[in-house]
Amino acid sequence: LTVKSRMESSTSGGYSMTPTLTDLLTTLCAEVVIERSTSEQYARAERRLSQRLARSATIDDLNAETINDYLAWIKTEFELSNTSVRNYRAAIIRIWNFATDRYDHQACVVRRIRSPKRDPVTVRAWTLPSLVQLMEAAESLAGTLRCGIPANIFMSAWVWVGYESGFRPSDMRELQWSAIDFDNSKITICQHKTKKIHTAKFGTESLAWLKKLREYGQKDVFPLNKFGVRRWEGFLYARAEKLGFHRLPGQGIGTLRKCHATQVDADRGIAAAAESLGHVGGTVTARNHYVDAREKTGFLPRNPRENI
Repeated sequence: LTVKSRMESSTSGGYSMTPTLTDLLTTLCAEVVIERSTSEQYARAERRLSQRLARSATIDDLNAETINDYLAWIKTEFELSNTSVRNYRAAIIRIWNFATDRYDHQACVVRRIRSPKRDPVTVRAWTLPSLVQLMEAAESLAGTLRCGIPANIFMSAWVWVGYESGFRPSDMRELQWSAIDFDNSKITICQHKTKKIHTAKFGTESLAWLKKLREYGQKDVFPLNKFGVRRWEGFLYARAEKLGFHRLPGQGIGTLRKCHATQVDADRGIAAAAESLGHVGGTVTARNHYVDAREKTGFLPRNPRENI
């Protein structure tokens, strides 16, 4: 039986019609802690499914035939990359799994939902001279955050910790002071994406900026949400461009993770880079998505200021 027929046959005060995916998403976002950007991706996937069906999508539309047709349609209709289609696929599968848990809808057999091939990735990390320009821009950044932290202290700590630890921006935003071992220059976190425990090292530059940041008594190490950090990153890039810094389309603060992997790979090899990233995909993922192939020759030390 479909969800609709099961609910219409109920005589104990149940629903009289099939829930829409809009209603399902409202419940999902109310019960599960997810980032704003993730909830927006779910909502976008639902809206475009409804657009394809020319009506409000319901739980009964969560079947392999409909979803495969939908994924093929959005790729051509919106000229999306394979990576973007994979993101829509992941969003719909997450919504489908919630429908299964909540309304006993038919389970999603993931292998029946066609997944496009991954787009070829050209990894481009920032060079060491570019990193120096970015770090100098952070140190000279004017202004103060609403929480009272000077922008130059916040952004310098953000750039240095991001580069030396190789953390994802999402893990940086959730970083607590209790996770930092100042005596041994280590940070231990539960990664937001993989839910795996990971320990990273940091050097003297990060240590100095973190100690300055700690003086302001905030609970979080970096007390800004995703959009607040992006705003100050914009100021940082504008300042860095005056020093000769250049970034390619799509490069953001997450590029520091690629810089980290590239330097570790050049110093100790790809296995060390994969371990340092804490990535469950191992060396293949590190090589294909994080290490800039242009930096495969020579020794590249961790602190660019001491060696350029």
